[in-house]
Amino acid sequence: MPPKPRLTPAEYLEMERKGLNQREIAEATGLTEARVSQIKKSIENRHKKPREEARENFPFPRIQEKFSRNSVYHRLADHMEYVATGGKDMSEHKLKALLGFYKRLDEHNVVVEFDPNNPPMPGIKYGGFAYVPREERDGDLIVRINEHTKITDRSNVWLRRPKKLPDV
Repeated sequence: MPPKPRLTPAEYLEMERKGLNQREIAEATGLTEARVSQIKKSIENRHKKPREEARENFPFPRIQEKFSRNSVYHRLADHMEYVATGGKDMSEHKLKALLGFYKRLDEHNVVVEFDPNNPPMPGIKYGGFAYVPREERDGDLIVRINEHTKITDRSNVWLRRPKKLPDV
């Protein structure tokens, strides 16, 4: 019987330093991506890439898959990535869509709200996420905080409209 594949935290860090992503590390070691992810998360004080930090600070971490198909969800994910990376390595398509998102927030004076009971909006196939009129309690956030929203110190800063908009 062949030995079980294994990967130490030090080996993971070395492979990551060489530029391999989780999928590539899994393929190289014979482990599943889920197992590689577990090893990565077990490493204390590991420097996180900006996109990882954006994912970890996303205000709606555990939504049903059907809600993640909503285009508003994608614009929020793009926003978090843009704030984390300054737009570095983001596609022109994402940046243009993000500009349209900011324009809609501004022109209609709305914020994004997530509630699983929100029905689909006109032109958007899936519910859950909705544009709702901005209220004083929203402050300068681009999302409405409710019982479905998880705000971290970092997301509290990142969920504001950026001063510098994407150049496209």
